[in-house]
Amino acid sequence: MKKRFSWKFWVTIITAALIISVVIFSWQEILKAWGILSSGNINLLLFLLIIPMQITCYLGRAEIAFLYLRAKGESVSRRKMIRCAFEISFVDNVAVVNSIAGMTYFSWALLPNKVNSHNSVMSQIINYALTLVGSVILLVISAAFLLKFQLNAALVAILLATITICLVSGIVYIIRNQKRITTFSIFLANLINRLHRKFSKKENNLVNLALIESFFYGLRQNYLGIIADKKLLARPFFLAMIVAALEPCLLWLIFASLGTFLNPAVAVVAFYLSYMLCIISITPGGVGTQELGLATFLATAGGLSLDLAIAGTILASVTEVLIAISLGYFFYQNTINQYGKPPKNKNSAVG
Repeated sequence: MKKRFSWKFWVTIITAALIISVVIFSWQEILKAWGILSSGNINLLLFLLIIPMQITCYLGRAEIAFLYLRAKGESVSRRKMIRCAFEISFVDNVAVVNSIAGMTYFSWALLPNKVNSHNSVMSQIINYALTLVGSVILLVISAAFLLKFQLNAALVAILLATITICLVSGIVYIIRNQKRITTFSIFLANLINRLHRKFSKKENNLVNLALIESFFYGLRQNYLGIIADKKLLARPFFLAMIVAALEPCLLWLIFASLGTFLNPAVAVVAFYLSYMLCIISITPGGVGTQELGLATFLATAGGLSLDLAIAGTILASVTEVLIAISLGYFFYQNTINQYGKPPKNKNSAVG
């Protein structure tokens, strides 16, 4: 009789393949980062401070989502929040479409806790939205400081802030009106299915229109609930501002450990530029895309030499990926082993 492998076996194999792909994509950067660390031209004390700072940012991001869930009456333990913080950081760094992958995994991981799927998805959307709002505030402040001394960096800050505002405003504009939700859902379903048929050479539809509409209507209900009780976002927004200010400090610490103290405003612009590039990247964890964009910005608008910009960028990228994988994989695999195959999600838009 032919042996059939379990669902957990295949998830483990796929996860291992994703980790290997990240290592392959990052291998040259890992070698260069090791060369920097072993050269003796680095302040190890400042460099090691990145680890607790990164952990603090992971926990802060997760707590933004869990503050919202608790405000909605969901019961989730602090221990679960800490686990999810590391698991999502792992998923985000090995997946191709990292924000969507992290959101999907978060929703599934909370199913055993009987958390409403709309609430879990909305908590992650609020997490990203509030962090983006916090980043806009910091980018505007940074642009004001940079206008006089580093005009190019200020213009990049203004551009990033404008793109973020348009993105958030566009989503809110759609979900505020039921007719716009229907129109956009039809457009999105047709676009995805058309692209699927073109590139896969298959005639079936990849996504289901009714379920996409259901997803956006769920967002609308949560959005209306937030508008009716704005106090739901008070504590998450305060924490999001703290996290938005802390995350650029990671980049500042990298360059400080190399003996260069970046202008804090430049560090803010550089960090959120790399964040945007990671979102749109098609490589696992944004490897390659982030480094190219960040090094180019720092060398042309940030006032650094090209060699230093490349060295700092590579070190920052490799450090983030290694911290995320080393901290998150154990919890991720433990969750897979503990819960086994997730129940079929009737709210999934993929058909």
